[in-house]
Amino acid sequence: MKKACICCLIFGSFLFPYLVTAQSLPRGNCKSPQPFTTLTHCKFSRSQLKSKDIRGVNLAKMVLDRFHLQGTNLETANLTEASLIGAKLSKANLKKAVLDGATLDIANLSKANVSQASFKKSHLLGANLKEVIAVRTNFAQAFLFGSEFQRARLIEANLSKANLNEANLYSANLSKTNLQGAKLSNVYAAKAILDKSQLHKAALYSLNLEGASFRETQGIPLWISKGLNQNFIHSTLRLEKEIQNGFRKLDGVDLSGADLNDLDLSYASFIRA
Repeated sequence: MKKACICCLIFGSFLFPYLVTAQSLPRGNCKSPQPFTTLTHCKFSRSQLKSKDIRGVNLAKMVLDRFHLQGTNLETANLTEASLIGAKLSKANLKKAVLDGATLDIANLSKANVSQASFKKSHLLGANLKEVIAVRTNFAQAFLFGSEFQRARLIEANLSKANLNEANLYSANLSKTNLQGAKLSNVYAAKAILDKSQLHKAALYSLNLEGASFRETQGIPLWISKGLNQNFIHSTLRLEKEIQNGFRKLDGVDLSGADLNDLDLSYASFIRA
């Protein structure tokens, strides 16, 4: 009996933070915010929560526009439908946080850890996500138009049906990422890693894929595969040679700077090319 009680205590203490977040949280102290409390009744100054440890707090639907949250620990926090327009979240810990339906337009999340967080249907217009750690993060149906993802780690992330038009994915790691049905028009993805990613039904128009890696990627359009070498690295020059050899399906191809002199393209399709 004693052994059973000890096991219960150990197991309970390990799960306590997660059990609390699943239930109603205690009302927090606005002057001295603590982890695993509800703070939706508070009115904070824009720098009051900077670098604080407020894991698991409830900030749902709060207006935190232009707040200074650099280095703040928001692991497992509830930020559902919160407004974080222009918020400064660089190097913040948002691991396993819930930001579904949140607005983070032009927010700075550079070098933040958002692994296993949920941004489903969130709005991140022009957000700075450079070098963000987003392993297994859910961006399904998120609006990421014009967002900056340079050198971001999006490994096994869910970007299905997300709007990534005009986004910068330079040197980003999208290994095993779900891009099914995503919008990727005018995306800059040079040197990006898309190994084993899923591209089924993705809207791929006018991409810059110079040096991008596609090893074992599923759903690659024919015009992308024609530009891959034996190491599955994409090259516009290689694609151009395929065109010279008779490849005609050019829908959505980025041919900026390509030399098309003397090519017979009379039967080629150039929809949105």
